This record gives sequence, C-alpha cells and structure tokens, in this order.
Amino acid sequence: MGNCTDAELRDLIERARALASHQLPNGDLAGLVKLMAARFVRQEEKRRFGVGARSRRVKTETVAAGSSGGERPAPPGGVAAAPEATEPAECETRALTGGNRGRYVPMSVRRETHARDRGQCAFVSADGRRCTARAFLELDHRKPFARLGAPDVPNIRLLCRAHNLLHARNCFGMLHIAAKIAARKRVAVRPAAGSQ
Repeated sequence: MGNCTDAELRDLIERARALASHQLPNGDLAGLVKLMAARFVRQEEKRRFGVGARSRRVKTETVAAGSSGGERPAPPGGVAAAPEATEPAECETRALTGGNRGRYVPMSVRRETHARDRGQCAFVSADGRRCTARAFLELDHRKPFARLGAPDVPNIRLLCRAHNLLHARNCFGMLHIAAKIAARKRVAVRPAAGSQ
C-alpha cells in the first residue's frame, strides 16, 4: 500500500469511520486513529510474537534413538510441559543424523521472548546501557542457527536490525556477512530486471 493516493486514503478513512460508528458515534478522527493503531498493534504483536494468541495442543515425541516412551500425552489444558526442554536435544539429534532442521521459531518461544525482552531490543552495551529500539525488531539466536543454536527461549532474543547485524558480524566476520548481503541483493534485483 506504499502508493496509496489521497483519494484512496480518504476512502479508507471513511470506510473505517463507518465501520467504527457504533464505537465512535461522533466520528472523531483522533479517536478513529487511536482505535486503528491499537488494533494494528494487537494484530501485529499476535502475528509476529504470539502475544495474546491461544496456545495450541502440542504433541511431544522423543526423537533421540533408543529413547523409550514414544509419545507423551499433553497435560490438562493441552499445553505440553516445557516443550523448550525437548527442542535442543531434538535439534542436535536431527543435525547429527542429517535430518532437516528448519529455521522456524515456535510461537510459544516468540511469545515468551517478547514478554521477557518487553518488546524492545535486548542489546546491552559494554557500559550497561540497553538499546531502546522498538522498531525493526528481529528474532536473534544467541548461539547462531548455523552453529546448531536451538530455537528455544534461552537462545532467542529480540534485537533491532542494527544489533542483529552486529552480532552476525561478530560471529561470522565482516567479509562473510558482506558477501551474504551482496548475494541477497543480487537475487532481489534479478527478478525485477527480468519482469520489465
């Protein structure tokens, strides 16, 4: 919606004003903007970090060879007891046996990480000051995914884009990260050039 014209914007505002008429009978624009911003924040926090989302029923299975028990039932309420505790072993086992290991970070981990870091970059400088950024937040692995870092709460944190890049440079080196960024830009430019 980056190229929204003034007419389109006016139309969207009037449609939103009509939809919110029961909550805002006087059609106050400031009240409408506040209502829209609050709903947008709730929707995006739920989508990106699972804030306010209901937990799903989780089936936990032991992955390691030679373990007994197979499938454990979920406790009352449907949430598996400490799913994070089983994930590192699962990731290590899959990596050692050559199985697929995805980059997906479970919603429960996102939710707990967001709550722990209070929706703010978790970077703390050498002199003890914490970054105040709340924009461009990314999920970062303290122990990098490429080095078998697990997608669990102790290993995942929120970092702003700049501090996530700084952590990547410290872990992998400046030249490696520069090459990865250049390769990503080449891939992004190629389809756009071919479509004209």
